[in-house]
Formats: sequence, C-alpha cells, structure tokens
Amino acid sequence: MSYIMVLCYIIYDIKPGKIKQVLYIKYNGMEREMDEYHKKALKEAGINIDALYKRFMGNDVLMGNYLMKFARNGNFRKLQEEISEDNVEEAFIEAHKFKGLCAELYIETLEGIICELSCHLKYGDIEPVRGIMSEAACKYEALSETIKAVYGQYNVK
Repeated sequence: MSYIMVLCYIIYDIKPGKIKQVLYIKYNGMEREMDEYHKKALKEAGINIDALYKRFMGNDVLMGNYLMKFARNGNFRKLQEEISEDNVEEAFIEAHKFKGLCAELYIETLEGIICELSCHLKYGDIEPVRGIMSEAACKYEALSETIKAVYGQYNVK
C-alpha cells in the first residue's frame, strides 16, 4: 500500500511596502502554488475564499478537507428527503444545520437560499420551499462538483 503525502506551507514574499502570502502545496514531492484558476473557480462557485483562507489560517489542506466533507456529506440529501416527505419539523432542523455549515465555510450562494428556506420551514410553510429547494439543489450540485474538481486532484479526504 502506498501513502500519499500532502504538505502545505506558506511563504511570505516581502517587498517594499507589500507582504504577499503565497500558498504552496507539496504533493508527493511535487510542489506548486495554488493557482488563481482554482481560487477563481471556488469564488465563482459562491465561496468567499479570502475569508475562508483566514478562517483556516492559510492551511489549504485543512480547508480542502472541510470543503470535501461538505461536498460529500449527506446533510443536503437528508434535507431533500425531509421536504419530499413533508416532514416540516425535521426539515427545519436539517435546514438550520445546513445553514450553519454554509455560514461556517463562507458558502455565500447557498447561505442566502437556505436561510430563506429555513425561515419558511420555521413557520410551517412548506409550499414555497419546493421551488426554493430546486434552486438550492442546482447550486449545491454545481458547488460540489467545483470543490471535487479543485481538491479531488490532491486526494483530499
């Protein structure tokens, strides 16, 4: 069995008047800077990548682990199941959990939609939730695919 080693470190490029933080990922002995293409892809998918970098103190591997867990976990599927079964109370609990997860990971595209969904469920109003849920599902799938495309190449778990 072979093991894959992923290391992450930050180098500060100090120039007169500027300090540039450069993120490097070392993957099986190969080293590369996380390029602007990947950062842009995550931003376009709806993640506030700058705030998320600060939250994870520049540790891209740890950030990747959390984002991959978000993309692979069953919270969103559970929310969809509860809504399809018209279980308002359980759907509210799942929506509230998912809203918190989106907030913690600075996933801004889903946070607003899930917040609206959670508000409707809080007061037992299931009808508008179905339309909101279809929009949320499209955005969730697109976001998950982007995260997997960016971090899947590093075998981040």
